[in-house]
Amino acid sequence: MCTCGIEKKHKIWRTATADGKDVVGWSDGDVTWAFGYAIRGVGLAHSSATAGADLRASWALRENVGMLDANEVATAFNALRRVARQPLTAACSWRFSGEGWQARDARAVIFRALSKESA
Repeated sequence: MCTCGIEKKHKIWRTATADGKDVVGWSDGDVTWAFGYAIRGVGLAHSSATAGADLRASWALRENVGMLDANEVATAFNALRRVARQPLTAACSWRFSGEGWQARDARAVIFRALSKESA
């Protein structure tokens, strides 16, 4: 169940990439294009064991998606998801702000993943 009390899957945030494509975050940690269309390279239907980590990755993506082009969203989210699924350590801490979960070094994680992809 979402912290808002709604049990059914629902949108929790919506924002746009640098090139204007709408990205939507869902209460179960999924990230899609507008109207729920899947983002190529971002898997949906995860287990309940990873849903919390995916939700943290989703919030971290929300804070950074405005600096990404649409073709970079999948790489960025998958990198954040990998980090979020690891055990919490001082090197990768997550904190809850007023607007959601944020990775301490989310931008570094994103830029590292994007630079590996382009190399």
